[in-house]
Amino acid sequence: MEQEKNNKGVIALLIVIIVILLGLVILLATGTISFKNSNNNDNNQNNSGITENTTNSVITNSEAESILKSLYNDAVRHIYNEMVSYCGTYATGDNVTLSLNGFSYTKSATFNSLAELENYLKGYMTESLLANSNYNRSTTFEGTTINSYYEKDGSLYCNGWNKGGNVNLANYLVNESTFTATNITENSFDGTIKAVYNDYNNSNKTTKTIKVSVIKQNDKWLLNTYEEQ
Repeated sequence: MEQEKNNKGVIALLIVIIVILLGLVILLATGTISFKNSNNNDNNQNNSGITENTTNSVITNSEAESILKSLYNDAVRHIYNEMVSYCGTYATGDNVTLSLNGFSYTKSATFNSLAELENYLKGYMTESLLANSNYNRSTTFEGTTINSYYEKDGSLYCNGWNKGGNVNLANYLVNESTFTATNITENSFDGTIKAVYNDYNNSNKTTKTIKVSVIKQNDKWLLNTYEEQ
C-alpha cells in the first residue's frame, strides 16, 4: 500500500512538471518571456541612437546652393543691400505711421519689438555677423539723426526713408542672381553670390558679387562672414 502511494505521488509530481514545461514552451513560443539580456538590448538601442545623432553627412552641391539662396533672399539682403530698414511686412490701415524728428516710420506687421527682429535674423546669421552688420544703424541728414527703428506701445516702427543704401540696388532680381557653393564639409561651406539689382526706374542693372562663409550651428545653417567684392 505504501509503495502504491509513492507511485501516485511521483506521477502527480511528473504531471506538474510536464504542465510547467508546457507552459514555458508556450510562453517562449509567443515571445512573452525571453532569456536574452535586456540590458544589452537597451545599450544597443542607446548606442544606435548616439550613432544616428553624431553622424553627419556632407550635403550635396545643390543643397548647399539652395541653403545659400535662402539665407540671402530671406534675410541677409535686407540687411546689407536695401535702402530702407528691414521691417518684415508693413502694417496697413489707420494709425500705422508716426513722425519722429520730421521723418516717417511705419509699423511692422511681422515684429513687435527689436528683440523679435533680432531673433528672426539669428535664424539666418551668426550673432557675431549680426552684431557687425550695423543693421540697426543711424544716419544723419541736415543735422538730424535718423534711427532705423523706433519702439512704441508694444509695436516696432521702421524708418522707410534711407539707411544709406545704394539707389541702384532698388529692385532685387532673384531669378537673375546666382549662388555658387564650394569647399563643402559636414558643417561648413563657402559661397559666392552674384546678386542682380535694378534701379528705381528699372533701367540700370547692377551685379553685386559677395563672398560668404556658412557654418552649421545647433543643426541650423547660418551665414558666418559676408564680404562684398
